[in-house]
Amino acid sequence: MSSLQFVGQTTKINGKIIDQATSLGIPFATIQVKGTEKGTTSDIDGKFSYRGRKRPTFSN
Repeated sequence: MSSLQFVGQTTKINGKIIDQATSLGIPFATIQVKGTEKGTTSDIDGKFSYRGRKRPTFSN
């Protein structure tokens, strides 16, 4: 589950990284913007938030 919000030049993405087999959140997973060193880490429940200047491309 994730949501995208574009405001001016800022992008905000909220989501949750889940284990496909158990549907439980994956704690402390690394989320990285493709082609950059930018990203974030999920919390103990698998939830994350990212805010940046450009619309990012994420990879699986």
